[in-house]
Amino acid sequence: TLAALRERWQHAQGRVGAWRQAGQLGQQRRDWGSQHTALAAEVQRIDAAIAQQEAARLALRGQYAAIKEQVADKQKLVEQERRIQSLDQHRLALQPGEPCPLCGATAHPAIDAYQALDVPATEAALRQKQAELEALTAQGQAVAESLAASKTELTGLRAQQDRTAQLIAQWQAPWANAIAPLQAPDDAQGPQPDDWQSADKLSAGQQAAESALARLGEALQAAEAAEQRVQQAAVAASQCDQRLQAATHQLALEQQAAHEAQARHAALAQATATSQVELAALESHLRAAVEEAGYTLPADHAPWLQARDAEWQRWRQAQSQLQTLAQDITRLQAQCDGCEAQAQHWAQRCAALPAPETHGTAEAPAMQGELAGDDAPAAALADSVQAIDRLQRTLAALEGRQTQAQATLAQQTASLSAATQAWHTALQASPFADLPAFEAALLPEPERQRLTAQRDALLQAQQRADALLQAANARHAQLQSLALTPQTVDEVTALLAGLEEQRSALSEQIGAHRALLASDAERRTNQQALLEQIGSQTAEADLWQRLDALIGSAKGDKFRKFAQGLTLDHLLHLANKHLNRLHGRYLLRRKATGELELEIVDAWQGDAARDTRTLSGGEGFLVSLALALALSDLVSNKTSIDSLFLDEGFGSLDGDTLEIALTALDSLNASGKMIGIISHVEALKERIPAQIRVEKGGGVGYSRLVV
Repeated sequence: TLAALRERWQHAQGRVGAWRQAGQLGQQRRDWGSQHTALAAEVQRIDAAIAQQEAARLALRGQYAAIKEQVADKQKLVEQERRIQSLDQHRLALQPGEPCPLCGATAHPAIDAYQALDVPATEAALRQKQAELEALTAQGQAVAESLAASKTELTGLRAQQDRTAQLIAQWQAPWANAIAPLQAPDDAQGPQPDDWQSADKLSAGQQAAESALARLGEALQAAEAAEQRVQQAAVAASQCDQRLQAATHQLALEQQAAHEAQARHAALAQATATSQVELAALESHLRAAVEEAGYTLPADHAPWLQARDAEWQRWRQAQSQLQTLAQDITRLQAQCDGCEAQAQHWAQRCAALPAPETHGTAEAPAMQGELAGDDAPAAALADSVQAIDRLQRTLAALEGRQTQAQATLAQQTASLSAATQAWHTALQASPFADLPAFEAALLPEPERQRLTAQRDALLQAQQRADALLQAANARHAQLQSLALTPQTVDEVTALLAGLEEQRSALSEQIGAHRALLASDAERRTNQQALLEQIGSQTAEADLWQRLDALIGSAKGDKFRKFAQGLTLDHLLHLANKHLNRLHGRYLLRRKATGELELEIVDAWQGDAARDTRTLSGGEGFLVSLALALALSDLVSNKTSIDSLFLDEGFGSLDGDTLEIALTALDSLNASGKMIGIISHVEALKERIPAQIRVEKGGGVGYSRLVV
């Protein structure tokens, strides 16, 4: 499975890391082994050199002792010769047989030998021996310095050798831990404890592990790609399933809507059929009534009905006009009657007037006055005549219109009579007894309008249902013809079955892992106190392990070096205080590469660090003096050191350095310490008030102290 393959890949990755770590540890072991071997050879060489230098120093000591003895003899001889030579006056005063004023002897056999003494030759021989002694001293100092340097180097090399041996000993545990995962019982290619010596074998093992890891990585990538494809196929199948379910659901909805539409359509069809039957019956009765009225009902009813409706509207307009005309005629007739009466009145008046020639003069003025008082009757008459003409014309027009309206009325009356006769005929042929029965059978106007609206709505719903049904059928056909995947149904079914098996297996694994996690959580809960104890002990063990790494050792050397390092740090702190007071140029500090080695820091050279062996004689004396004073301060809390003796060391100092050293010693002496200096430097005599001088005595090997 993919989990097993991933686990194998992780295991192979761990093996590659283990082989890489083993290779690094092997390289470290070989480097340390080579370093340890080189250090051992160098130690042997330095041991041999130290042996040679010890032998040379012993030889030089023998020569130095012999030469020093010869110098002492020469010095004694020179002193004796000088003393003898200083007694020449007394010697010349000696007479044979007379006692010597010094020794009282009466015989003087050595007078001739004393006179033969050559003091300059003896002094020259003494200077030669002293030169030889100084040369041997310089050689001895050089050999001593070389021996000290060799011993210091040997100490450092042995410390490095011990460190290397310690690293090699500490290396064993990581090496064993590194090769333990690679040592399988059935794996002969695994590393062995001594395989650190073979770099080729470790490199070959690492390459083989990396090759196996690469192969497993490729297999894992292929498996993950296949798993991803399977997941993608599962997602695609799920999406297809979802779309299929959605399409099926949509199809079911559309089918249900189609069924409902079909049911509504059937109901509407049935209602339509019933209405059509009733309409056919009514049309039949109506057609018969229309035919009885003298009309022929055409196939296209709408224009014919519109024409009849127009005739009905015209008849109604004619009736209205006829009534208006009758009213106008009545009004105009009244006006005509008034005008005729007025015309008759004026005609009578006019007839009653006498002729002009028969009228007397007496009546004419009266008539004229009456006419004048009648407000211009001639004009009124003319207006009346004009009005009569207009009224007559209007009357004639109205009479014409009346005649036309009467003709139209007669026609409409005839049509009405025919329609009424047809209606009565149709009513008699209908199941209704009379007009009230027919009107009672009619639907109320609101109900008729409601049913008409319902019919129209049902027709629209039927149309929409037909459209939805057609769309659903088209969508169903499209879905049936649509290929959502290039795979066949059997392939998709097999793939789904395989995915279902994998899902079941993964579910089982998940259940097992969950059970393991639950069991682990339960055990952790039960062992919480133990886990806390383990945590505290682990922290304590880490502390002890760090402490062991710092100072732990079976021989105690690490702790000893640790304690010595602390003491040395304190000593250097105190020494640097004194050294700063003696000379502000130098500071002492521990070497980073060595455990207990020192180096000097030169402030005048940009704080450059250099070895203490590079110090000159004067510089080394100041550093030694500072260390001695620091050591005195270090132990002063337990032991009171009230005196300090310095044996030699002043002869190698220049004037300035000697002045610095003496100033420091004076300050120590002023603080209450007694300072003792053992030296042959003449310049010190002037600075030291209290002196103990060692002077040679009268014979060989005798000396005396002069305070």
